[in-house]
Amino acid sequence: MRKSLFTVVAAPLLFTLLACCASKLPPHPVGVGVLGAEEGHAKEGRFLNMGQPSAEDLTQLAGQGYSLVLDMRTEAEDRGFDEAATVSELGMAYKNLGFRAPETLTPDLLAEAIESIQASSGKVLLHCKSGNRSAAVWMAWRMTYHATPYETALDEAHQMGLRNDAYAEQVRAFVEGQSSE
Repeated sequence: MRKSLFTVVAAPLLFTLLACCASKLPPHPVGVGVLGAEEGHAKEGRFLNMGQPSAEDLTQLAGQGYSLVLDMRTEAEDRGFDEAATVSELGMAYKNLGFRAPETLTPDLLAEAIESIQASSGKVLLHCKSGNRSAAVWMAWRMTYHATPYETALDEAHQMGLRNDAYAEQVRAFVEGQSSE
């Protein structure tokens, strides 16, 4: 009779409790899907990493539920249109956190990018000119928010478009600095 009582009463309660707790955990990425490697598009969960989007790309992404655009290009780099204004007109948030040389990928910049991602509950577009710099920012988010080991995050970032491992070293130093605080 005790087993029957557990099966009828306690097991469903336990299952409900576990399901409730699991729904509050952050989503864990299951793999990076490349959406056209020649264009440098890669998608993972709520993230899309790509090279410079056009105004038409942004219109499509807004329609697909993207709510935040993180632009890793410096303000001096030509986009061919007013990206910030276009993003705003489409109802998405825009943040420019441009960097170029690896040493300009600073801890402050990475912290601001991660904070912006964390504050967004919607889909996030990360981009630079080719997807290289923005993949480094995604790597920092993975290592910080999901405690992903460096080698795993590096492999994923390569799949996302990272080609300059000096950016990855800046990310590693940032994450190590965070864990020592």
